[in-house]
Amino acid sequence: MSGGAVDAVCLALAGFLRYNSGVADGGSEVETVPDPMKEEMKEVALRMRGEVSEGVCAEALAMVFGDELVKSWDGLVKGVLVKYREMQERGGARSMLVV
Repeated sequence: MSGGAVDAVCLALAGFLRYNSGVADGGSEVETVPDPMKEEMKEVALRMRGEVSEGVCAEALAMVFGDELVKSWDGLVKGVLVKYREMQERGGARSMLVV
């Protein structure tokens, strides 16, 4: 499993923490994550290190939020992963991985 794939999943989780009360994905409102879920997200990210790929990012988020919420935030996840790839190309992706 590549470190980049693991980082991508962790970055997606970090993205939820960062943008949970903002507006994303073309101006649609993003629901707020309760504080206990933020802690659970951190735990999931740590458990998944070394065990996941970008292809299972949606399933990982579903573990935390449930399928319906993940569907409503799918655009945000994709946007965060795109941003991660852009930063990785510039060599700065690791600086965004603060959860």
